[in-house]
Order: sequence, then structure tokens, then C-alpha cells
Amino acid sequence: MLRRTIASDLADEVTDELPVPGAADVVVAYADAGHAIESCVAAVAPGGILYLEVDRVRRGTRATSPRRVAALLRTAGLTASAWYAVEPDLEHARAYVPLHLPQAMSWHRRTQFGDSARLRAADLVRRSAVRVAGPTAGARGRSYVVVAARAPTEPLPASLIDSGVATALGATPAGAVMLTYGGDRVLLFPFATGAREPMGVVKVPKTASLASRTENEQTRMQALRATLDATLAAAIPEPLGTVGHLASRAAMERYCPGVAIAARASDPARELDDKRTDLRLAMDWLARFHRATATRTATLGSVRGEVLDPLLDAFARELGSAETAPFLQAMRDVAQALGALPINVGCEHRDFAAWNILRDGSSIAVVDWEGARGGFPARDAIHLATTWLYMVRLSDGVRDELRCARELFVPAIDRDAAAAAAWAALLWYFDEVRIDRRLAPLILATHRIELALRRAAQERLHGEDGRGRESEEMRVLRGLTVDVPNALFPVGTRS
Repeated sequence: MLRRTIASDLADEVTDELPVPGAADVVVAYADAGHAIESCVAAVAPGGILYLEVDRVRRGTRATSPRRVAALLRTAGLTASAWYAVEPDLEHARAYVPLHLPQAMSWHRRTQFGDSARLRAADLVRRSAVRVAGPTAGARGRSYVVVAARAPTEPLPASLIDSGVATALGATPAGAVMLTYGGDRVLLFPFATGAREPMGVVKVPKTASLASRTENEQTRMQALRATLDATLAAAIPEPLGTVGHLASRAAMERYCPGVAIAARASDPARELDDKRTDLRLAMDWLARFHRATATRTATLGSVRGEVLDPLLDAFARELGSAETAPFLQAMRDVAQALGALPINVGCEHRDFAAWNILRDGSSIAVVDWEGARGGFPARDAIHLATTWLYMVRLSDGVRDELRCARELFVPAIDRDAAAAAAWAALLWYFDEVRIDRRLAPLILATHRIELALRRAAQERLHGEDGRGRESEEMRVLRGLTVDVPNALFPVGTRS
């Protein structure tokens, strides 16, 4: 964590030693910090800021109750500007939800976990407690984060204070839900006081080197919304521009309502028929989108030097081994044998996953366009089918991405109702966009290879040491090295 903070260029000097009292402009006390909370508070300089994580299991429930911490801050001359619940916990923090905005917690729970009667009742109790006892009431019984300062401050993340953000959103927000689980950027969903849904979305790259991807997303969404017909364009968020943020850029876009079909697929209380409807809606939109954005249809042989061979070469160079060499050669042999078959080239979303597709009634929205570019669009369909099936499996308590990939592409395998639905959706897509099913193994292979390369690049970017462990992407790819060259979709026409 210290290494990332230094690399982010957030401060002139960063240290992991607690300075003398009153000497630090910013004190960041993580949950596993070895210093007492009182010492961290005392180190904050006049005008300084404290970010404090409180793990109530590690530090003891009674001594670190929100009430006691709030009293300690007041005694030390600090004012708490924001309290956050952390989901699911501090060790695996994925979301920071402002407790002074109880509607924000309701929205987060509704969009991430569904809208069951039990959750609605829990949200009603939480909102009532906050209205009566203040924001600390929302942190009772859980770990939390508090931000405090020696002078009153706005309860806003720094990226939302910029006047350009308020202009784009139409007003200054009162707080924001922050999603941090993505490897490359933080997503902020700002709320106005009393609002049930966010005012918009603000996206902040985690490093300055990722600013170009943020700009690409804005450019892509703008171009697509300007050229697609209204029914397709309605599913793409409206870009609202970018503003400078530290050494990078923060981007804004219009909020799209709905619940991710990944959350719906992983809900054990939801019927499979309802989940299948989600998949059909998404696959239908994707087929129409790919037909509308196709730039050309060319033979595989004519584009392999542009799209296929560089990818196989990059994998051999960066992640290849003696084990994967026969697999890569098999892919080259397949490409050579099928070189005369036509293949569509056009706009590829590159992360058309179940968690990036939101359903609102009978409509869907497609988010996260930062990686969009020209390529083999059919890989989007494969990503949708595999991630949807994976999330359905999670609702049954099964966490096995390799199994999902094999169920979709190994010919002689038993398929249950969920796998059969994903498989049928892919068959429909290939027929709908007129792609020969014999190309499926090759498209699958390039999709899995690109995922493995992107994971490796992400680890390098963030200074993560992947030695001694295998990424999930590589585990799946290794498991498919035997299956994929022989996996053929059934040849025939759609009934």
C-alpha cells in the first residue's frame, strides 16, 4: 500500500513511520496499523486530515464503537466530515458507502444484491436509525471508515470538489458511493441529499498512465451515440466530459438505472427463466450492435496478421511455456486451415461481462467502454455467456470459471439447464451475425489469451508480484489447452 501511495504522487513525502504529534498533513491509518487510534489522531497537523479504518474485530468492539471514536476526535479538536460503511469488509474492500446518506446505502444494496423484502426491511431500520442518531448509527456492529480534519471540510472525495464536476452533474453532490474493486480506476456515484439514485458517475483512474483509457471511453461513447440508431444508442451512457485530477483525468457520464444482470444471475431466489431472459436481452442487443458497427467482413487469412498472430506472439513471449506451445501451434494450424472463412471485424467492447450490463424493466444499459476498440466482436458474446453462467453457478455456491468455459465449448459434455441456456445463446449469436461456427474455438482461444495478457499487464502496472501463483485467467486457459483445438460448435442452421 505504501508503494502505491508513493507511486501515485499524492504527496511530496510519504512514510510508514508515525511522526511526532501535529506534524503530518495527512494521516492514513489502515485497519492493520500497529499504532493506537489516539496516536494517529494526535499526529494530524493544524489543517490536516485523518483517514481512519476501524476494524472492530481486530481492535475490540467496545473501545472502537463509532460513539467513542467520535468523542475521541472531538476531544482532539478534529471534526468528522464523513463516515463510511465498507463492503464486504476492510480486508476485501469493494465499496465505501457514506453513512450520512442512508438512501445511498439502500441504492447500493438494491443494485448489488437485489431488492428482497428482507433487504428492504433492513434498509428501513438503518435509515430510521441514521435520521434519529446521526451517521454513526449506520456503523454500529460493523467495521467502518471515518474521515476527519482539524477544520470543517466537505464530506466529499477530492475528485468531486472540482467545479467542473458540479457543472457536469448539475449541482454539488452531498456525498458519493465509491466502488474500488476494479483494478484500474475508482467509480464514484455522487448523491444529492435525499435522492434515491446517483446524480451521475465519476470515474477516476488509479494511475496517471491510465488517463488515455478514460479519454478513449468518452470518445467511444460519444461517437457511438452519434452514429447508432436510437434503440441501440439508448443503452450507452451519455459522456459528460473530463476534468483534470492530480496528474490524471476524471471522467463523468450520465447515470444509467438498473441492476447488473450478474447480480440477478447470482441471486438464488430468482428463477432461472428470469435469468435466461436477462441473457437473451443482452445477447440480442449485442448482435444488433455488432451488425451496426461492423467495419468489414474479411477472410480470416487476410486479417490474421492484423488481429490474430500478434496476440499469439505476445502470449508466447510473455506467458508462454512448453505446456502452452502445442496449444498455440494448434491455434495457428486452425487459422491456416480455416483461412478462407469470413469473419466480422468491427467494434469490440472487450468487457461485455454480466456485471457491465444493467437491466431496468425490459431495457438494458451497457457500461464500461474504456477498453473498446476494433477487433473480433464475437469475443464479446463469449465473454457474456461465460460470465453469465459463472454468476448463475455462484447462486448455487459453485465458484469454477474453468467448468463454465468447458461446459460452453467441449462437444461431448453434459449440460444442465443453465449451461444449455448459455450454449444456445451463443449458437444463436453466431448464426444471427453470420459467423461460421467452426471459428468458435479460435475466437474462444483469442478471448482467453487476451484476458490472461490483460491480467499480467495489470499486475505489472500496479507493481503486483505474480510469481509463485497462477492467475485465474491462466488457470482457465491452461485447462482449455486440450479442449479448445477440438471444440466445434455443431454445424447447421438455427431452427
